[in-house]
Amino acid sequence: MSRHHHRRHEPEVVRTARWILAGIFLLLCAADAVCYYYSSNPLVSDPVIRGHVIVSLLWTTVFLIPLWMRRVWARYVLILFLGYIALSTCVLASMMIFSPDILVGPLMAFGSGFVAYFSGVMILIFSHDIGRLANRT
Repeated sequence: MSRHHHRRHEPEVVRTARWILAGIFLLLCAADAVCYYYSSNPLVSDPVIRGHVIVSLLWTTVFLIPLWMRRVWARYVLILFLGYIALSTCVLASMMIFSPDILVGPLMAFGSGFVAYFSGVMILIFSHDIGRLANRT
């Protein structure tokens, strides 16, 4: 019995990949929002983290637009950028765990931001539809 491999048509792949990109954008906006919430907490107000969150939001948007327009390089640059953000967030969250005055709410917000950034990177790496969108194959 022969196996029939069904390959979806190009418009369907593009539509699915763009929905995934829209979901990634919303996920990353949520991550930026919770990290901004952490940085604006009066007990741990940190303008440096607030600045990084704004830069993250801007550059994520800048890199998602060319990916939406099917530019191959944008996927790899976005993976590196979000990987850096996820790693930085993880390091900051681990430093907060060892601080003497742990604030659970902000720590949970920051931890959920890390999970969202990391999830965005994993989706970009392992999504076949996004890979086909970027490679135009």
